Amino acid sequence: MGSVIETPKVSILDLRKKIVLDLKKAKGLEGQLSTVVAVYDRSGSLDWAYRDGTMQRLTERILPVGLGFDDNGVVDLFIFHNQAWRSKVDITLTTVNAVIPEITRHSSGGTSYAPAIKLILDEYIGEPTGGGLFSKKQRPTKKLPYPVFVLYFTDGENDDKKETEELMREASNYGIFFQFVGIGNATMPFLEKLDDLSGRNIDNAGFFRAKDIDRMSDEDLYTNMMTEFPTFVTQARAKNLIQ
Repeated sequence: MGSVIETPKVSILDLRKKIVLDLKKAKGLEGQLSTVVAVYDRSGSLDWAYRDGTMQRLTERILPVGLGFDDNGVVDLFIFHNQAWRSKVDITLTTVNAVIPEITRHSSGGTSYAPAIKLILDEYIGEPTGGGLFSKKQRPTKKLPYPVFVLYFTDGENDDKKETEELMREASNYGIFFQFVGIGNATMPFLEKLDDLSGRNIDNAGFFRAKDIDRMSDEDLYTNMMTEFPTFVTQARAKNLIQ
């Protein structure tokens, strides 16, 4: 009797990456590279999601986006509550299980969006310089080699709406797109407002609700993440913000 040759199992990571690549192709983004960034809310109201494994499972679902878009397969990680910081651990194949322990070793706090947005501008565009008595500091004029695709996860309203609006208008002068994802049952009218914010150079934001993100299929999650990003890429290239 001949030996039985088993078909190798396709991992869930491979399946998720294929969904991302198929969506890229369907949306005209085949071959498009991006710097993928994840921003995690560390406010006290999201403690439950770190405790019950929701944020770990989300991290595992974000990784394929990095593998499908990023030139080095790394998702840069930022964390915020009332302040923001660049994580010492990014999301990669080898660190995917170390991310949440790194985040939760920091105490939780309130909810302010502006610090993380400012930190992302500082990181990928450069800090403001110059300025004087009658002028404010300015960031450098910078054309990015490819867009920065920010996945911004939060569960509630922020306490710094004016500062956030100002920074989103400033960010619209650069090749950075913010995809806001609302987790949980709280209403989020301000994020809906950001999605249609006036006074921007380009529409640089999207928003969708994920009341129970674990119940969203991978197809639905990735489709929602990429609903507005393709249009942004086209417009950003037309405005000479990206190559």
